[in-house]
Amino acid sequence: MRFQEVRIDISDRNEMSFVTQSTMEKLLTHNGNYVNGQIIDSVDVESIERRVNNNPYVKHAEAYVDLQGVFHLEVSQRNPIVRVIGDEGRSFYIDEDGVSMPTSDIYTEKVIPCTGVMGISPKYYHNRESVKGDDVLLDVWKLSVAIHSDEFFKKQFVQLDINKDGEAILIPRVGNHEIIFGKINDIDKKLIKLTAFYENGIKQSNWNIYKSIDLNYKGQVVCKKR
Repeated sequence: MRFQEVRIDISDRNEMSFVTQSTMEKLLTHNGNYVNGQIIDSVDVESIERRVNNNPYVKHAEAYVDLQGVFHLEVSQRNPIVRVIGDEGRSFYIDEDGVSMPTSDIYTEKVIPCTGVMGISPKYYHNRESVKGDDVLLDVWKLSVAIHSDEFFKKQFVQLDINKDGEAILIPRVGNHEIIFGKINDIDKKLIKLTAFYENGIKQSNWNIYKSIDLNYKGQVVCKKR
């Protein structure tokens, strides 16, 4: 019996397109030929599944054959939440699971860019590497998770910068000021303070009168005017 059809199902295709139909089709080969029409028993389906899972933009893939001889490939894409820009403009993503992810020639995800991280290991630019092995990148990921999970902050922050002291500075979309986050700790408490300030403090004044908003002080937000 031969394969009668190939069906490729890529999740989240409408939201992002790191993984395309044509990219997956190129991986569905046996002896250099596309699997459709080939004898089912001659094709190592598990090997093809492993090949797809090795794609740096694939989070999980499952390949199987149904009783009608249809080859199925179900693919979920990885979800980046921050783009780290390092030396000489090179960059990579960190996904929601805290794993590095190379940039793509076919698609760019609009996530918050992070600048200022020094001494990034080359492995993060090209490989799938957990950021747990790098304290600064781990902190960047933790803060990015908090930002990405809040619809307001996700839209409001256009840049995350790490200064020479290892402190985080956030640049907002609205308002001509910078937010001094400081050391990346007490993330939830600091963002709760900032939320309260945006909801109660800044609405009572001009968004552009402040030079900086400092979240480092316990129980309060300290602002500097221009």
